[in-house]
Amino acid sequence: MRRTGLVLLVILLVGTAALVWPPGRAALKTALLLPHLFPGNQLRPLDVLTPAPAREELTFRYPSATGRIDLYRPPDSGRYPAVLFFLGVAPLASRDPRVVQIAEGLSRSGLVVAVLESPHLVAERILPEEVDGLVDAFQVVSRHPAVDPDRVGFAGFCVGAALALLAAADPRIADRVTFVNALTPYYDGEELLAEIASRQFEVNGQRVDWNPSPLTLKIFNQLLDRARAAGAGPVADRLAAVPDLPTARQLVAQLPEAARREIGLLSPKGKLGRLRARIYVMHDLDDNNIPVAQARRLVRDFPAPGRLTYTEFEFFEHVQPTKPVDPITFGRELGKFYAHVYRVLAPVW
Repeated sequence: MRRTGLVLLVILLVGTAALVWPPGRAALKTALLLPHLFPGNQLRPLDVLTPAPAREELTFRYPSATGRIDLYRPPDSGRYPAVLFFLGVAPLASRDPRVVQIAEGLSRSGLVVAVLESPHLVAERILPEEVDGLVDAFQVVSRHPAVDPDRVGFAGFCVGAALALLAAADPRIADRVTFVNALTPYYDGEELLAEIASRQFEVNGQRVDWNPSPLTLKIFNQLLDRARAAGAGPVADRLAAVPDLPTARQLVAQLPEAARREIGLLSPKGKLGRLRARIYVMHDLDDNNIPVAQARRLVRDFPAPGRLTYTEFEFFEHVQPTKPVDPITFGRELGKFYAHVYRVLAPVW
């Protein structure tokens, strides 16, 4: 109840400001949207103030498969900005009630929301052709009659965040992607493998112990199994034995060339210069799927700082703002969350 009260207080304050400040409409819409971004049954004013969104199902194509799009849109005629949601290898399905709640809230605020489901990622396989699928999904959504093709962006989560950045950098659509909001992305695939293997990452030259999540370890072990099948059993076994970070880096460099090539294709590292969109990065300090060091490297290497916004949080549990924190911390984090969401959406509303 305390959290709900703070959220409603933000709505009240911003609602007052909206009456006297020109950008206040976007500020008010952001405040009204916030309750939809928190799981739970708290009061959501947009459910009362706006009509229910329309929903339809579309498809997008990979070279070897077909993906599904659940499209949520305002019921009124017209063209609206759109965001493609890509959940990645996540415990939340595209029709999980928490995902639907967020999608409906965004649609009630005046956006078209395309929730993408990849058959590969549902099967916990991360393939380079995901980028082709995201490019096709972007084109499908941009052609929809309810979408303004000049205001279309991505919102990616975890692995989906890194893949969304790769898609936004693809020359087929790079000049048309308006924004990318990347929540807990990885940046350098080879370094991430070394971090998972060693249970360590590096901050300011100092190694920090880290406990990867069961899902992260599961995907890592699948990669080691493929390396063993390719004849790199000794390297895979040494990586599985939890070496220190410098040793893990050396071992990753000894993986089969085909594996390293695939890792490179799936890494935003080296491709940031192709991005033309505004980039927004969010990461939790204690995330146990992707260490915060990955986001910090991305920010450090980004070639156009004026197009990048980075926010670190303390109240996320991977991709959900549900970590138990004290009221002061929650109030501070809520303010940061509000400001970040406003920066993403105000330019396209």
